[in-house]
Amino acid sequence: MPSRLYTSLIDFDTAFLQGFTYKELAEATGESERMVCFKLPPGSATVLRRFKGFEDSAESIHCLKCIKLGTGTKDAPRAFSLKLSKITKAIGLKSTSYDPEFECMHHCKGKTAKAHGDQETADLCLMTAKHVNDVNMTGTEEQIDYYTGQVEKIFGQGKLNKHQYTVCGVQYTKDAKGDVIMDQDEYIKTLRPIVSAELTGAKAEEPATKNVADQFVILTGALAYTTLTQAWLQVYIASLQRVQLPTNLDVRRLNA
Repeated sequence: MPSRLYTSLIDFDTAFLQGFTYKELAEATGESERMVCFKLPPGSATVLRRFKGFEDSAESIHCLKCIKLGTGTKDAPRAFSLKLSKITKAIGLKSTSYDPEFECMHHCKGKTAKAHGDQETADLCLMTAKHVNDVNMTGTEEQIDYYTGQVEKIFGQGKLNKHQYTVCGVQYTKDAKGDVIMDQDEYIKTLRPIVSAELTGAKAEEPATKNVADQFVILTGALAYTTLTQAWLQVYIASLQRVQLPTNLDVRRLNA
């Protein structure tokens, strides 16, 4: 990657609160408006009754209607992405045919545009990848700052990390030469082999116990995530993922 390009990550903690309402989401997608309701923890009605309109709130018969897509609902990331797309299209970013969450811009805005006489250039100025409420960016520093400023006008101030950050378990670091190094060292350190007394002395060809088999599924999934940077593991992980009922030997192979 050329040294004039930078990598950054912006995280919007309260992005979902600034996203679409269910009504706006229905209008944007043409789908029926969903109704999502929830209950507060026991005892919360005492506090809720202090607000106008909720004086008769009773936990046994009432619940609350969620107007905006809050954290924890399956619609929240989608609604944030759709609202963000409105902004990014106005800026000049276009989604790729490979992944609509991966956007690129081939003409400059802001300070960089002045350097090019406000004309389109063949240079790739900015690339962004959206993941829930995080936006991973690569581009000129001017374009990253411009993008951040435009998005923050709608979603409020985000946490901007430049040159070194972690997203989706992958750490990005720009070294002194301008090269960007990707690794999952910290993520991999958190993985632990399956240790159980039920494995001690157990015959290799016998089926693993349910407790060990459940751990097998979890660890296999966690290990599969490392293929983002550890391509050499793919053949081993693919082999383990084919196992439906693991034997003790399968578990030992996974630990290895």
